[in-house]
Amino acid sequence: CFCSGRAVALLGGLNRLTRAIGPLIGGHIAANYGLGAPLLFRAMFGFAGVLFMYIRVPRLHRTERATVGSNPSDDNTASLFRVVHHHFTAFVHMMATHRGLFLTSGAAMFAMMFIRQCRNTVLSLKGDNLGYSQTDIGTAFTAGYIVDAAMFMPVGFAMDSYGRKAVGIPAFAVLSVGLALIPLVTSITTFTLVSIAMAVGNGLSTGMLMTLGTDLSPKGSQTGNFMGAWHLIGDFGALVGPVVLGLVSTLSSLDHAVVLCAVVGILGGLWYTRYTKETLVRHVSA
Repeated sequence: CFCSGRAVALLGGLNRLTRAIGPLIGGHIAANYGLGAPLLFRAMFGFAGVLFMYIRVPRLHRTERATVGSNPSDDNTASLFRVVHHHFTAFVHMMATHRGLFLTSGAAMFAMMFIRQCRNTVLSLKGDNLGYSQTDIGTAFTAGYIVDAAMFMPVGFAMDSYGRKAVGIPAFAVLSVGLALIPLVTSITTFTLVSIAMAVGNGLSTGMLMTLGTDLSPKGSQTGNFMGAWHLIGDFGALVGPVVLGLVSTLSSLDHAVVLCAVVGILGGLWYTRYTKETLVRHVSA
C-alpha cells in the first residue's frame, strides 16, 4: 500500500514516544511511592490495554475458525487436536512456499533486530563499565529516545515517497557505525552523542519490519501465518543479539562484542541492499 509506510511508522513512533515518557513517569512514581509502585502502575496500564482490545478491536475471520472442529458432537480433545494440526500444517506449508523471502529479506530483518537490541543493551553496559551514574546514563537514554521518537513522521513520508530501501539502507549504516563508535567513548558527552547517533539509526528503521512484511505478505488466508513467521524471525534476532553480546563480552571484552555487533549490522545492510527488492508500489494516475 502506498500509505502503509506512514501508517506503520506512526505506530512505531508512538511506541518510541512511550519509551521516552515511561522512564520519566516511572522514575517520578518510584521516587515518591517506592520501587513497587511503578510495577503496579504498569500492570494497571497493561490490564487497561487488554480490556480496550477486547472491547474495541474487531474479531476477524470468524467464519474460518468455525469451519475447523466446530461440530458440537466432536470430542473436545480431538477437536482441539484437529484445529492445532490444521494451523500447524498451514504454517509449515506457508514457510516452505515462501522460503526464498524468509532466507533473503527475512535474514536482513533478523540482522536489523539483532543490532537494534544490541544497541539497547550495550549503552547500559558501557555506561556502567565507565562508572557513569544512573542519572547520566538515563539522561543519555532519554535524549536518544526523544530523537528516535521525533523521526517517525519524516521516515514514514520518506518510505512512501522514495521507497522502503531509501530509509532501510541508511538505518543499517547509521546503527552499525554508532555501534562501532562505542569503544571510542571516553566521556559522558561522547557517550550521549553516540546514544543520539544510534537513536537516529533506530529512528530511520521505524516501521521497517512491519512495513516490509506487509508489502511482501501474500494476500488471502496465508497473510496471518506469513506475518507471524515474519515477526518470529525479527523476535529471534532481538533475542539472539543480547545473548551474543553477553557471551562475547564474557569470553573477550565488551568492546570486541560491540564491534562484532557492528559487523553483523554491516553484513545485514549489504544483504538487505543486494537481496531485498524495493516493495513500494507507486500509483501513476492516467
